[in-house]
Amino acid sequence: MAQDVSMPELLSNMLKSARLEHFPEMNHVNSLKKEELREYLRNAGLCTLGTKQTLCHRLRSFLKKRTFKTDSKSFIRDKYFDYLCVVDFECTCEPGDNLTYNHEIIEFPMVLLKTTTLEIVDEFHSYCKPVINPVLSDFCKNLTGITQENVDNAPEFPEVLERVEKWLIDHDLQTHKYGYAFVTDGIRESKADLSYTIETLDAFVFKRSKMFISRPWDFGRFFQAQLQNLQKSIPHHFRYWINIRRLFCQHFNLKKTNLKQMLGLLDMQFKGREHCGLDDARNVARVASALIEKGLEFRINEMMLRRNRLKIRAAKRERKNAVKERSSNISITEEDSAPTADENPKHGGQFFLPYKVLGVTKAEFLMNVYEQCLTCDEEEKEYNNVQDDDSDV
Repeated sequence: MAQDVSMPELLSNMLKSARLEHFPEMNHVNSLKKEELREYLRNAGLCTLGTKQTLCHRLRSFLKKRTFKTDSKSFIRDKYFDYLCVVDFECTCEPGDNLTYNHEIIEFPMVLLKTTTLEIVDEFHSYCKPVINPVLSDFCKNLTGITQENVDNAPEFPEVLERVEKWLIDHDLQTHKYGYAFVTDGIRESKADLSYTIETLDAFVFKRSKMFISRPWDFGRFFQAQLQNLQKSIPHHFRYWINIRRLFCQHFNLKKTNLKQMLGLLDMQFKGREHCGLDDARNVARVASALIEKGLEFRINEMMLRRNRLKIRAAKRERKNAVKERSSNISITEEDSAPTADENPKHGGQFFLPYKVLGVTKAEFLMNVYEQCLTCDEEEKEYNNVQDDDSDV
């Protein structure tokens, strides 16, 4: 005769035998009772001790890691690019946040990943001899592991860039035989920023907001500043790229992350020395491989657009009007009213650079907006003839 089972016991048995797919959604974790949290953690083989807040955090961490696991070894070939070229510069630096410090690239590594096989087919690596700050600070040497001897014996940046271009040609990446894209790991942080999009650019509509933004140091700042110091234009194929951190955060609904966290969520550990440009690039390539294996689309998501005097004046006017409008309704704090280094063209250092970094949407990518010479210098000649009159700003 079958033994009667009470409803609580039945529910308990169901929880104990629950498969992974029956775990709660991430946004339902906080609504669970403490005993329910313990049951789920027990089924996952995790510790069940702690306060409800601790249990919630533990279960959310488990669910987040589970999201990044894949049950299949198969992957879909990246449909946009045959190769991904991962770049991670190291630059001269000093302690503190000196906005007037002139960074120079001292390590130029590239890792070439074939998207059909997920194999690293080649690497480029060279140190660069700095000119403005020829003597590395102790902080820089300790952070990057680059010695003074490394840079003293290295070629200067223009020669390294020529070697890079030859390396790309040798791999048929400049002959249109293969499709490729540069990949960088942009820093993602929260700050008030003056931002604009391609859709609003022509109308000069600018929006100031407090948000998480992606700061693409590699191309958007370091590479651009290096060429600005040399009074050279940026090669067109270096003006758009894939910011893997931006891709990672958008796809997995994260506010921010870093390279070690991306690796951890993909059940990988960092290999090599942190802040070694080549090791960083290799690890970014590992993240890219794992994401392609999961079926993520790698497409251009950032590009450079040249600033000009007309747009700068329009930005100033728009900002001034916005400040006046807000001041009539609410009091403006010092933090809200103070211009950022990126907004103020008279600010020292490298923050005011001739090119602004914009996000590229999927629709813009599919329409090849990033390739339509929006960044070309020739398109700005008509603006350079306009007199710079900021008297009304």
